[in-house]
Amino acid sequence: MDIQSATPLRFRATTLPTLTSSRQKSQCILLVEDNELDAHLIKVLLSHVESDPAGEFKLQWVQTLKDALDWLDTYNVDAILLDLNLSDSEGLQTLSSLRAVVQEKPVVVLTEPHDPEIGTQAIRHGAQDFLCKNEAMGEHLVRSLRFSLECIKRQRFEFELSGAGLIQNAILTQPLPQLPGLDLAACYEPAGAVAGDFYDFIPLDNNSIAVTLGDVSGKGLGPALLMAETRGMLRSILEWEQDPGQVLTKINTLISTDCIEGTFVTLFLAIVSPSDRTVNFAAAGHQAYLLDQNGRPKSRLAGSDPPVGIQDDHIYYSKTITPLNRGDQLFCCTDGITEGFRREKREFFGMDRVLQIIQSNPRASLKTVLNRLFDSAKHFRDYRHDDMTAAMIRLSS
Repeated sequence: MDIQSATPLRFRATTLPTLTSSRQKSQCILLVEDNELDAHLIKVLLSHVESDPAGEFKLQWVQTLKDALDWLDTYNVDAILLDLNLSDSEGLQTLSSLRAVVQEKPVVVLTEPHDPEIGTQAIRHGAQDFLCKNEAMGEHLVRSLRFSLECIKRQRFEFELSGAGLIQNAILTQPLPQLPGLDLAACYEPAGAVAGDFYDFIPLDNNSIAVTLGDVSGKGLGPALLMAETRGMLRSILEWEQDPGQVLTKINTLISTDCIEGTFVTLFLAIVSPSDRTVNFAAAGHQAYLLDQNGRPKSRLAGSDPPVGIQDDHIYYSKTITPLNRGDQLFCCTDGITEGFRREKREFFGMDRVLQIIQSNPRASLKTVLNRLFDSAKHFRDYRHDDMTAAMIRLSS
């Protein structure tokens, strides 16, 4: 068959009440149907659907699987209407042969009235939807095509989101640095494929280390991208500026330029120096705790400064705590832990429970403490609604 001779059939599609976005260009649909009468009937059914001025399908018709594969090898389509029983292929093998060549295009299978189960089997073999020919009214066809197109879009997005999550997880689960006189630990669990939480340990000069923990407002890919940007800024600025207040001031200026309205980042940054026995910190809408060797609070490390990204000209200032004693611990976490909610008793997990868990494990490793904390928080809450992240430092000498 000369694929240029494939018959183009144009029809107007109906507006579906569940769809709010308009289509700006034609969606090209390849109809693979060896029965000329059935193909003509599909054209007629679709042509009688109520006009939709915002969208239009363009139909191309071929009669065999070979013709379809030739067409797809040369031209692009948005979706495929597929009769499983063709002159050169029958049953699910038709779908399998098509899927071996075309994986990312939505397929709506047209089934015969005498074989209702084949449609369900086709879904398991890679079709997005199926229609029985004797039920394929115009509006049903339009609805099925649009549903299938949206399914593929969602699958692509979820695949890309999954890839972003793998990259993010690889960044946030790198081996922690080893420094004399310090024990480090962190634990991180995203609520979805990607997270807006982050932590980092950054070795600095004179055996000191920067620890940072942040939480980007919102959920999804946008906050995850802002998280990665903020983390990268922190690492870059800390190479030449090691005053926490100055670092947050510079980040705030940069983030305020990039943030859309209503987006912000709560951020805590501390520089711990075991040789000087000091912790120098700045807080942007986030807090941490300095604990003694038994987990009892010595100081709450917080301030009245806003999260970064809200006020572009805000100046952040550092505070210093000294002296640190052997066994002292710095702990910080995101609200995904403290705001875990139990509906039965209408109560939050809360910071008091966090501190009780730390205090009940004074001789355990920091990693063990955080694992027990996360287990308790997950057991307490009714459902997972937010990312959970925590980081700890202990002076071991």
